[in-house]
Amino acid sequence: MNLSIISGRLTKDAKLLFTSSGKSCCVSSIAVREDRKPDEKESTFVDFVIWGPRAEKLSPMLTKGKSISITGRLEINRSKKDDKTYINPRIVVETLEFLSRKKGSAVIEKSE
Repeated sequence: MNLSIISGRLTKDAKLLFTSSGKSCCVSSIAVREDRKPDEKESTFVDFVIWGPRAEKLSPMLTKGKSISITGRLEINRSKKDDKTYINPRIVVETLEFLSRKKGSAVIEKSE
């Protein structure tokens, strides 16, 4: 089973793109904070993509700093440039939730 669940904050505004055949996709990245020790805080940055009509609907709402949770499958893209191979993992989003804080409790807006 290939299932990833990631939550964190958007590192940049989402970008809406179109393939040569006209299919829409929305791309961005999320920073996942990892507290390993009380005085050590690191972030892991994870790219993601949303395909189809949902990409067009969600891209204006996916702005830098928003807290979200995504569920999807891990996809590995390989590319070559100047005789070097680059490996670019990303999540193909199936479910996205907007997370926000209101008076100490989490409010979840779900979009599938």
